[in-house]
Amino acid sequence: MTARGFTLLEVMIALMLLTLALTALLGHEGVAIQMSDYSNRVSQANLLAQGKMLDVQHKLIKDSMDIYDNCEDGDFRDEGFRRFKWKACAYKMEVGEGVAEQMTEQIMSMVAGTFGFDVSDMGSLDPKMQQMVGQVQMAIGAVPTFLQQLEDKVRKVRLEVTWKDAVDERVLMVERFVTLLGTD
Repeated sequence: MTARGFTLLEVMIALMLLTLALTALLGHEGVAIQMSDYSNRVSQANLLAQGKMLDVQHKLIKDSMDIYDNCEDGDFRDEGFRRFKWKACAYKMEVGEGVAEQMTEQIMSMVAGTFGFDVSDMGSLDPKMQQMVGQVQMAIGAVPTFLQQLEDKVRKVRLEVTWKDAVDERVLMVERFVTLLGTD
């Protein structure tokens, strides 16, 4: 009876297969570590952005709605996150040309549709209906003033938090509307 064993060639093939499998596993482990780090950074950036957005909102409401019209920037060193930077801009809500007229037309057609009359033939309405339509038209006269107040008291705030990781510079952007409506 002869003793059987592995040949040198069989051992070398087995070691090569084992090496390939371990290399593939380590490559996947590296990707998993990068993804975990990226996820952690995005979570940190999101929390920092939400906190900074509260600071920006407070400053806009307390100091002036125009304070961030030229943008401001900084970093989070005081919070212990020196890799992260921020930039905040507040944009005035711009009401385009002809919006007041469009709103007036839409309101009048809604009123006409609700009460079943033709806007072009107001003389055929009974006196109470004419009075109500007159009141609606007076209220519609306040639309331009209302739109001007919207422009003055509403800001769209864009906050960008940036950081650099091993691959590239990353950006997390948060946008929110801040209003002073109802404070006066």
